[in-house]
Amino acid sequence: MKKRFQAVSENSGIFLEKDAHIQLEVGKNMAKAIRYWCGAFKLIEDDRDCQPSQFRRMLLGDDGYDPFLEDPASLWLLHWHLLKQPCRATAWYAAFNALRQAEFTSEDLKLALVKYRDALENRTFEASLKKDATCLLRIR
Repeated sequence: MKKRFQAVSENSGIFLEKDAHIQLEVGKNMAKAIRYWCGAFKLIEDDRDCQPSQFRRMLLGDDGYDPFLEDPASLWLLHWHLLKQPCRATAWYAAFNALRQAEFTSEDLKLALVKYRDALENRTFEASLKKDATCLLRIR
C-alpha cells in the first residue's frame, strides 16, 4: 500500500496513464480498483486529477500519523471517511445506515441492498449486490 500511495503522490495523473498498472506493479483491474478505493476513502481529491487529499497526507504521508497502516485505529478512521458524505461506496452506506436489524443473514443484507438500490433508482445488478453483501459480511 505504501508503495502505491507514494506512486500516486509523485504522479497524480498515474491512473490516467495507459501503463498505470505497470507503474503500480499490479494487474489492470487492480489498478482500477486502487483508483476507485482511493476516491471512495477520500485519499485523493477527485477522480480527474487524483491529487492526494489532506486526509491522505495527514494519515499516510511520510510524516503522517500511520504511513504503513499498522494501527487498528487508522482502519476505523478510513472506514469513517468511507461513509462520510459524499459516499461513493453505496453498499457500505446502505449496510451501515439503511439496514436497521441488529442481527441479519447474508440474504437479509442482500435484500436491504436491493431495496436501497431500488429507492435510488439505480441500475446495479443484483449479482453485484450479492457480492457486496458477501464482502461486507467477511470483514472483521
